[in-house]
Order: sequence, then C-alpha cells, then structure tokens
Amino acid sequence: MKKVISFSGSAGGRLVGDISGDNKLMAAEKIFSNSITVWDIATKKELKTLARVKPKLSEVIFSSCTKYLGVVCEDSSIIIWEIESGDEVKRLKGKKKSLEEAFKKL
Repeated sequence: MKKVISFSGSAGGRLVGDISGDNKLMAAEKIFSNSITVWDIATKKELKTLARVKPKLSEVIFSSCTKYLGVVCEDSSIIIWEIESGDEVKRLKGKKKSLEEAFKKL
C-alpha cells in the first residue's frame, strides 16, 4: 500500500498529495485553485498543472507505472489524467471504486 501524504495548514485547511513510486515526482492540489500540480522532485520544477477539480479532493495518487495521476473527490467521483500530456483519460462520477481499481482498467 502506498503512503498518501496530507498536509495541514495553520488556517485549518488540508492539502492532499502523493509521491510517485520511483520518488521522482510529487503531485498535490494547488492551494485555493482546486487544480493539481506535478513537480520534479530532483529539480524542484513544476512540470504540469492539471485541470481544476470540483468538488474538493480527498485523495491524490500516482499509478504504479507513474504514467497516470488520479484523484478522488469528496463526492466519490474519480478523475484520471495522463501526466505527460495532461489529458483527462477517465472520469467516473459518484463511483465507490478505488483509484487502484480504476488504474487497472486503463
């Protein structure tokens, strides 16, 4: 099981994110924008900002191959992007599936 990181701010907010299995990338929601930002850990450079997501995020996870990034929203919907292109590849509304199950079907 992967460890999912969660940050708490002094304003009572919460920021969810993940580090890729190869420890090369980090992804987290961008504060106040509901979008996801992907960084290269070694260079500390922002690589990609993915589309805005509503409602709020409850989970952000890289696929095991690090090709995809998925989020689970508070309404249980799932959105998956291909990281390199930034294209959304799957959206499951109101599903009670895990991101791991959704990644397997790509």
